[in-house]
Amino acid sequence: MKKKKVLIGYDDFVALLENSGYFVDKSLLIKELIDKPNQVTLITRPRRFGKSLNFSMLKYFWENTECRVANSLLHHDVSHLFSDLAISAAGEEYMKEQGQFPVIFLSFRGAKMNVWEDTARMLIFEIAREFKRHQYLLRGELLSPAEKEKYGELMNEYGSLAAYSQGILVLSGHLNRYFGKNVIVLIDEYDTPIQQGYLKNYFEPVLNFFRTFLVEGLKGNDCLQRAVITGIMKVAQESVFSSFNNPSVSTITDLDFADKFGFTESEVNEFLETFDLGERFQDVKSWYNGYIFGKVHNIYNPWSITKYIYDKGHFLKPYWVNTSDNELIGEALQMDTIKSKGTLKKLIRGEEVREVIVQNIVYRDITTEFRAGWNFLLQSGYLKASDPIHVNDELSYNLQIPNVEVRALMKSMVMSWFSKTESVHEEMEELVIYLQEENWPLFEDRLQEIFDAIISYYDTASVHPRKKKAERIKYENFYHGLFLGLLVQLQDTYTIESNREYGLGRPDLVVLPHSKDRTAIIFEFKAIKTTDLQIPEEAAQEALEQCDKKKYATGLKAKGYTTFQVIGIGFKGKELKMLWEQVHNKT
Repeated sequence: MKKKKVLIGYDDFVALLENSGYFVDKSLLIKELIDKPNQVTLITRPRRFGKSLNFSMLKYFWENTECRVANSLLHHDVSHLFSDLAISAAGEEYMKEQGQFPVIFLSFRGAKMNVWEDTARMLIFEIAREFKRHQYLLRGELLSPAEKEKYGELMNEYGSLAAYSQGILVLSGHLNRYFGKNVIVLIDEYDTPIQQGYLKNYFEPVLNFFRTFLVEGLKGNDCLQRAVITGIMKVAQESVFSSFNNPSVSTITDLDFADKFGFTESEVNEFLETFDLGERFQDVKSWYNGYIFGKVHNIYNPWSITKYIYDKGHFLKPYWVNTSDNELIGEALQMDTIKSKGTLKKLIRGEEVREVIVQNIVYRDITTEFRAGWNFLLQSGYLKASDPIHVNDELSYNLQIPNVEVRALMKSMVMSWFSKTESVHEEMEELVIYLQEENWPLFEDRLQEIFDAIISYYDTASVHPRKKKAERIKYENFYHGLFLGLLVQLQDTYTIESNREYGLGRPDLVVLPHSKDRTAIIFEFKAIKTTDLQIPEEAAQEALEQCDKKKYATGLKAKGYTTFQVIGIGFKGKELKMLWEQVHNKT
């Protein structure tokens, strides 16, 4: 028997085992899936917790060998690889499914480019690759000439994006005809492109693609045996999964598949003992243990355990937290500058906090809604949840940072954010001083510095071409609300009025000094898209012209103010431009 090796970067089940790689047996995942009658199952787990390797195992277990003939070096039967695994002893009713189905296998982990056009090309590439894998379907007379032509277009990446959104439906129909059996569909990391779309401002097109792709391919597909999908989280019900009839969803707080992703304590012990590292178990436990999936406690991060054993020096250090971009994690940590600051300090000190957790993720809410932010951090593996309690038909949990590795990352990120926001508070105090002194050039400079520091904490929205007016209002409302928050410190000496009637309209903000002999201020905002040719100065000029046209100043005169300032501000992403006019009431 060959000595087992620790292999890094092997997500292919057969390649790992045939190269004598150490394998933690998760084959009873197959039994659990077969035992559940659900046609569509979504399993969400943090990144690097074994989803891809498990999916590769599922593919090789269920797939008819002929599915792997085209464009593959693996033509031989691999069924023997399961003979020593736990599934082989689970019962004949499970093993009789081995090698019995055509399988469609897709992984979207690489489809995360900076612009939508490049991500769309990666989606097309992945779907086309699966058509190439099954190109034996082109042999003989199974497909009509028209079907062969369409198949060739999809296989060679010539089809439209709309055609690829029908990819599962088309390919499963052909496979069903060829094998005379329904098809198993496995989709790994479905939400990677969606998350990247949120971060890089192409959320709507990528969401629309997956909504069509999954619904057309999986809902009401008569050729579907079962579909299993993995991701880090479930995107909100009203988006991707809204058209499904109650798909089975297993998040890390659910009981299903609780010990099938990540390593259990006994599995970690055996792994360490195999490589003569058993005496280091307690150190490993403090650094990488701590997760709770369902009711199974002491789940370990498999990537960190594997890297620790693979590392020749066997150093206790962060392995997992350095394997991906933490941009969205950073945004989630900044949920709210008042409440979350104290809560995050408690978490870093090792304390628990109790919060309501919802299953669905609405990306736009991550930085503004506590429940969405906590859920994102939990599902991503940065928190663990225990002791669920029903609160008004919702579940609250005790949340805690799971281990030393994650705490080190979160402490670094949060401390960096705190130092930034504390600097922002100092700048906000200066902003108020400049307003009171009517020093508008310095007011503008300080306002720009504040926006540079904090604008990324919030969703400024994009403008949909068919909803331009409504979404521009929403876009301006973002700046309106943020600016209103910046001026809250003025309440002792000023009255702040928002959208009140003045003259022939409603200016965005009016700042009224309690003393009538001081200057009253009108603020009017105009927001433009970052893709517009218009510049912020032009938008600011429009704002000033609106103030004049709507005769906002007449309302201030009626209130007895002798001097007032009219200020227009144009916003474009982080950029802003202020224009101002001072008026003296001589009547």
